[in-house]
This record gives sequence, structure tokens and C-alpha cells, in this order.
Amino acid sequence: MKLTNMRLVLLLLSTTIIFACSKDEESKSATDLLTGGSAKSWRIQSRTFNGTLDPIDSCEADDFLTFNKSGNTFTDNPGNITCGASVSSGTWALSSNNKVLTMTEGGNSNAIDINELSEHKLVLKGNSTDTIMGVPTAYTVVVTLGHVK
Repeated sequence: MKLTNMRLVLLLLSTTIIFACSKDEESKSATDLLTGGSAKSWRIQSRTFNGTLDPIDSCEADDFLTFNKSGNTFTDNPGNITCGASVSSGTWALSSNNKVLTMTEGGNSNAIDINELSEHKLVLKGNSTDTIMGVPTAYTVVVTLGHVK
């Protein structure tokens, strides 16, 4: 009888801990996950181009993108190895269902699908069409970013 009660207590305790932990993650809004509540930086970890891994150049590996909650602004910083790029900035907005991130810079807006957004990981997917050698070519780019601490 005592063993059954102990198992019941352990089951209830473990269930409480599991649900308590998951509610913390769920209670954060997409804006707070993206901005860390004020400002949060993200760095590229991997990128695929039409499903094929696309190597990250050393000058891209130290770049970071910071999303600011105040004013919904972002800064794209090329890091120490710039490849000729300079710091740029703009504004961002999330769709009402938090599945699309729109970034506007210099009057140009790009809507990017959010495949995943958590405390430490942001996965973005963009589709586009470019004309390559006179032929319209569609492509998909998936970028995985990690939180910069």
C-alpha cells in the first residue's frame, strides 16, 4: 500500500514539474522570443538553398541580426569580418498569427516565413524568383539562426 502511494506521489510530482516548465516557454509571446523582451541578437548557424546545404563564408559567420522591441527596429551588423558590408537597419513586424516576419529596410519590404521560433533558435524560410541567364528561376532559402549570448 505504501509503495502504491509513493508511486502516485512521484507521478503527480513529475507531472507538475513537466507542466510547470512547459508553461514558462508557452507564456512568452513571439515578440518576446524574438527580442528577448527588449533587444536580442541572432547569428546564422546554417543555410540551405533549394534543400542543399549552402556553406557559410567566414565573413558571414560573425554577422548578427538584432531585433529591438522598442520601435520594432532591427540592426544587421556585419561583425568584424565584413566582406564589404556595412551596418544596416530597418523595421520589423510579425503577422497576426506570428508565422510571417516582415522586414523593411530603405523602403523595401521582405516577408519571410517563420518555421520555428524559440528562446535559442529562429528558423526562417524565404521563397523568391530571380532571372538567371534570362530564365526565371524559383528558389527557397532556409536560414537557421541561434541566439547570441
